[in-house]
Amino acid sequence: MGIFTNKEKKEAFDYFECFKKIVRYANEASAMLYDILNDYDYEKLEEKSHKLHETEQLADLCKHELMEVLLKEFLPPFDREDIIELAHRLDDIIDCIDDASHDLYMFDIKICRPDAVKMAEVVCRCCAGLSDLFEDFSKYKKNADDLRKKVIAVNRIEGEGDRVYTASIRTLYTDDTDTRLICAWTDIFARLEDCCDSCESAADMVEEIILKNS
Repeated sequence: MGIFTNKEKKEAFDYFECFKKIVRYANEASAMLYDILNDYDYEKLEEKSHKLHETEQLADLCKHELMEVLLKEFLPPFDREDIIELAHRLDDIIDCIDDASHDLYMFDIKICRPDAVKMAEVVCRCCAGLSDLFEDFSKYKKNADDLRKKVIAVNRIEGEGDRVYTASIRTLYTDDTDTRLICAWTDIFARLEDCCDSCESAADMVEEIILKNS
């Protein structure tokens, strides 16, 4: 008989559930960013950006909890270094979304560009694709082929983001003459593309983990 009773045994930390939780925060943040851009209200920008930042902080707390547990973990579900890297890549997504929102406020953007809404929509789709991927990530040894298809789906959406980004920058530089706004929107569009790139990076890390553990 063991030393501890069932009540005294500490429940094992669920790394996969923690990853899913961070991805849920990413989806919440992307939806907030889309709302900011699609229903642009300069007077409410600071308030909405602050709420988005609060979501980013919740994701940070989740990541920090994972790191603290991992520090004492004897046998994690896969390589410790890969867990750390994946957590960082997921956190990067929400950081990029938060940065895009912050840039709108920092550059004092009073009117939103329609192509920014298109980019935000792609960001939402990338995050939704990650949700689909991480839903079954815990079964990566059994569902490797299905998971890799979901990785490809995220990559495909990110490719759409690249095309929207290129078209947006071209339109900005051909149609606008305000140097201040050109500089500001160049940075904002880059942030939005970074959101998509970060989603692709996290999905690619999942694929790498699958390949290493197959």
